[in-house]
Amino acid sequence: MTSIPEAVADIITGDLRLYDALQMGIVNQKSLARKIKKEVEFATGMPATTVAIAMAIQRLAKKITTEKKLPRSYVEIFAKSRLQLRDDIHVLYLKKPPELAKLPHGFTVVVRGVESTTLLIDEDKLPELKIPKDTVFGEKGDLTVITLTAPKEITETPGVIAHILNALSTSKINVVEVTSSYNNTYLLVDKKDSIATVQAIRGLIERSKNKK
Repeated sequence: MTSIPEAVADIITGDLRLYDALQMGIVNQKSLARKIKKEVEFATGMPATTVAIAMAIQRLAKKITTEKKLPRSYVEIFAKSRLQLRDDIHVLYLKKPPELAKLPHGFTVVVRGVESTTLLIDEDKLPELKIPKDTVFGEKGDLTVITLTAPKEITETPGVIAHILNALSTSKINVVEVTSSYNNTYLLVDKKDSIATVQAIRGLIERSKNKK
């Protein structure tokens, strides 16, 4: 069973902005306790008082203020990561996987699930795509894919992608799809959100470089 201090630590360390704010001492701990109360109760499976949550936040704040920095693994990963942006991407949801040999040359990402397959592809390659229409049960266009290429340590470090998704959520950015292939993470967003997405992730990278 998860304890209140453990739940509080998981919630705060999973949100890089909260972590940074708590580390800098600019968070009203009682207000934060009220805000995350439902999340803590969900994680622990039991009622929790605001006072108990605030005490856990206070203890965590003392710990991370003493440490002065994020866990080294996070800092190293963000600091050594790089971003690439590619516009005009189309996503198709397929009932069965396509034959890889028949896919057109260019940007393609195939994610095979148990009951369906997701295909990311350049929109200008759609006319060359030879897939029966009856195998496509959904699609969306006018998208941008942001590729985060990180050091190999990202594959063994939990919570890194959660930091990124939390930052995008805080910026009111909807992520259409997110998938990973070894040390590459693909974030698919609406084209109108592409610049804001890059700025949010770049902010994480730059702050990490400053903390090295």
